[in-house]
Amino acid sequence: MARHKWEPNEELARKWQESLGSYRYRWVMMAIWLVMMTINSITLTNYPLALPRIAREFGIASGTYMYFAGVLSYSLGLFVIYFGNFNGWMNTRIRLAVLLAQVFLIVPLFLIPVVRSYNLIVLLRFIQGLWFMELALATLNLRGWFGKNELAIAMAAPLSALQFGSALGGLLEKFVAEQIGWGFAFYITGVMDLVATIIFFSLYRDPVGYKDFLVISRRRNLALRGTHGCPPPYKLLVAYTIGFAQIATTMAFASIPYLIPTFGYAAGYGVTAVSIAVLTYGILSGFGIWGGAILGSVLVRRTNTARETFRARNMTRTISYIISFIGFLTLILFGTNYVPYVIGAVLAALVLFNIPNYWAEMTEVVPPGISGEFVFFAGAIASSGFFLGPLISAYLIVNAANVSFGFMLFLAILVISGVINILQNRIQLPIEKYKA
Repeated sequence: MARHKWEPNEELARKWQESLGSYRYRWVMMAIWLVMMTINSITLTNYPLALPRIAREFGIASGTYMYFAGVLSYSLGLFVIYFGNFNGWMNTRIRLAVLLAQVFLIVPLFLIPVVRSYNLIVLLRFIQGLWFMELALATLNLRGWFGKNELAIAMAAPLSALQFGSALGGLLEKFVAEQIGWGFAFYITGVMDLVATIIFFSLYRDPVGYKDFLVISRRRNLALRGTHGCPPPYKLLVAYTIGFAQIATTMAFASIPYLIPTFGYAAGYGVTAVSIAVLTYGILSGFGIWGGAILGSVLVRRTNTARETFRARNMTRTISYIISFIGFLTLILFGTNYVPYVIGAVLAALVLFNIPNYWAEMTEVVPPGISGEFVFFAGAIASSGFFLGPLISAYLIVNAANVSFGFMLFLAILVISGVINILQNRIQLPIEKYKA
């Protein structure tokens, strides 16, 4: 008998809609995303912390563009991968896409310590950057488990893991690298990540009927295109407004780890003092992500329409930009004194306050069938900041420019992105116009 191609089940799709947010297993899914993303973030601290030793081994002068090549190639990977969900192939193949992302991340961990070519290391770092599609994949998966009242809180788990994992990774790298060499730190975290990946796939589940619902919604939308179907994301104004409104977040997030220490050293603070500041803003900004998620969830509980929910989530972005603006201004005006330096760094890093709601809203403004393509397209626009931020940081450091000038630049970007964020509240959302 011929094998029939898988077809979505309407009854299962309805069952998912009726049971959304009611399965207890959703908390297990949130937990395994938290654990794996934390371990991933720990592994990613290896390279920047080992970079001075790697550069010495290959005779690369510090403070040059070649020195930062591995940092920039990784950042480019973070941006490029958001063009990877062509035709929405990842929408219903999250397990396969996560597997690819983990391979991109883990394999270089075992190769970087043994390859004898600096250019190859730079290439491996680019490959590692491709793992970043997991944030979009986590969004798509958790959207199937959580309703609007809990989605931002669920997204706070993998997002805060980026901060907490970096802080833990710094401590682990310091202990391991100083005792047995930087290469062993790569191997140890590689094994940790391999174990975390095995645990993740052992516990991973798709919500029952969610895949069916997405496929049915997508087919209906495609059938109606030209009349009542939603156009592809690149034709939607809201994709650009969300992307550009979020660029201040991504640029600041990617630049703070380089510019805050550089500014601190220029101000005369020692390694220990700067390290304390970095650890402090890393931990507090991680908790800030949870604070933004809780606030966003409280706000959306009071909403009844997609537009009201959109505006509520955008409110958290506006708040985060005001906080970050105060932080950068504090660094510029008072950063030569240590306490204001730490306070300014923490406030600047709290730009991350808004990101759980940013990821949540991208699944809510378009019909579900194209939410995957929309998340990746709007994410690509915003993720350009992950490359532009480090590029600006490298320019300031290589050219020994006044880092305060960089902080002023971020003040301007925060204002521009904030204005876009406020103005986009007035535009019509695709989910309001296209019901497929």
